[in-house]
Amino acid sequence: MKKNILYILLSVALIFSGCEDFLDTESYTKKNNKNFPLTQEDAMQMTTGIYTCLKTQIGKPRTSHFFVAEIAGDERFGGGSRSNRESQCIDRIQYSEESQFRDFWATCYSAIFRANMAISTWDNITQWDNPELSNQYLGEVYFLRALFYYQMVQIFGQVPLLTNPEPVNKPKASPEELYALITSDLIEAINLLPSKKYDQTESGRATKWAAEAQLARVFLFYTGFYKKDALPTVDGRSINKAKVLEYLNDCIENSGHDLVSDFRNIWAYSNEYTRKDYPYSSENNLQWEGDGCKETLFAIKFGNLADFNEPLGYSNQICLNFALRNQRGGDAASFPYGQGWAIGCVNTTLWEDWLREEPNDLRRQGTIISDELELQDNYNGKEWSTDRSKQVEETRYWGKKYISVLAKDDNGKIWKSYSCLAFNTPENYQLSHTNDLILTRFADVLLMHSELTGTADGINRVRNRVNLPPVQYSMDVLKRERRYELALEGIRWWDLMRWGEAMNVVSAKQEGVNIKVLGKDEKYTSIFKERFRKTNGFFPIPESQIALSNGILEQNPGWTLEDKDAYFENLPY
Repeated sequence: MKKNILYILLSVALIFSGCEDFLDTESYTKKNNKNFPLTQEDAMQMTTGIYTCLKTQIGKPRTSHFFVAEIAGDERFGGGSRSNRESQCIDRIQYSEESQFRDFWATCYSAIFRANMAISTWDNITQWDNPELSNQYLGEVYFLRALFYYQMVQIFGQVPLLTNPEPVNKPKASPEELYALITSDLIEAINLLPSKKYDQTESGRATKWAAEAQLARVFLFYTGFYKKDALPTVDGRSINKAKVLEYLNDCIENSGHDLVSDFRNIWAYSNEYTRKDYPYSSENNLQWEGDGCKETLFAIKFGNLADFNEPLGYSNQICLNFALRNQRGGDAASFPYGQGWAIGCVNTTLWEDWLREEPNDLRRQGTIISDELELQDNYNGKEWSTDRSKQVEETRYWGKKYISVLAKDDNGKIWKSYSCLAFNTPENYQLSHTNDLILTRFADVLLMHSELTGTADGINRVRNRVNLPPVQYSMDVLKRERRYELALEGIRWWDLMRWGEAMNVVSAKQEGVNIKVLGKDEKYTSIFKERFRKTNGFFPIPESQIALSNGILEQNPGWTLEDKDAYFENLPY
């Protein structure tokens, strides 16, 4: 007999947590429901276990929330080689396989289970060395549960709603029910988390300011996509725009977060181990302000302990996937950008639109690698080249924000990552990437504030940093500024979705664009509009989970097996 979906997920979560015999044994050496959680250390372990799921998600990045947002929108193509069917299908909202999102689904529900377990047992913790940490850790738990549910509803639209750790088999909840929990969790987090300035908090942990910014992001998506005036809460109240602005003003005025000195100093290519040998960074006097800089409100953190026997999520696998597929593994010809899978080549229209609309905007070259401007060998006279015999959807433009960044030591050796010199990371082009994956930064807070107030104050503060003239507010101006400031940061797709523009904009910006396929000139083609009409921009619940639910869980529109048969073979290569 089949076990139901959520029981299976809870079992996975227990294995991940390392808490053997957790529910019903009398053990004095292992964690169980009588001796865990009791202490401050237990609270920290439970909270850390939820954060770990963020890394686990990036360890298998090609269905992660960030990856989907980057590939589904108009800024990148799926790219890679013919073996990277999942990215090419995400770009077209098509099937790559029946359960392509199984890892994302399982990781999110593992995190949600851990959060539910923590919330339900929090009152058992009585041994606090520092009582103030009780509210802080619990606030982080609420923030994380809201974040994982928000990622799921953006990918799938509707999912089962679980608020306690008992295994149950539930159908999909309504958007109102799901967003009510997300909203209530974020308000709980805001009320529990301390009002400490950003430089008094630990980088990578949720803060009151991150929760306030996340609430504004949730408000804009929910009210935009579902055409509502306010966010629901679990107790039947609502959160309107005025209340969201109150939180956002608090974040802007009291958090201590601010814009860094130069837009380009956010990104790892300006680090001290790379910049001296990278003319673009040295000539512009760039100086990386580091992971956890004052502009970062919330980011996924990585470390230097990754290996192939440990979760790949200890390294930033987004950088590997979006790095160049070159023949020599990242030598002088492509320095400082290293080797990877060449997924997500940047759409030529982004570069061309940017050049036409904001020709003096330094963010364009600070965001995009242009073959013509940068990928030239200044050392051997060799032409830089990709392995074109394998690559598809190549445009010769790549993103700079998340990519393999090389470094050179004093003896002239090129290292696979700057992190090898900065943090003694073992050298491996697949595992050495440690830079933060920033989920929320202060520039976005300022732009959300402009959008909610209908003023240009936040927009012009962002533009002033890059020496662009002030503008008058309009929705078109706001949309353009978000497109360029936040390009290639996993945000554009959700903006297009909430503005009701995803179907037409993505199709218009991608269809017919010149690309290289296996070294030959082609034009990008898809059936994006037809697929968007059927799916509304949401992706398929894993068929394995639907089967395990014994019919309780229904597949999303546009993702029947008939849809798979009809569309799977429409990839042009």
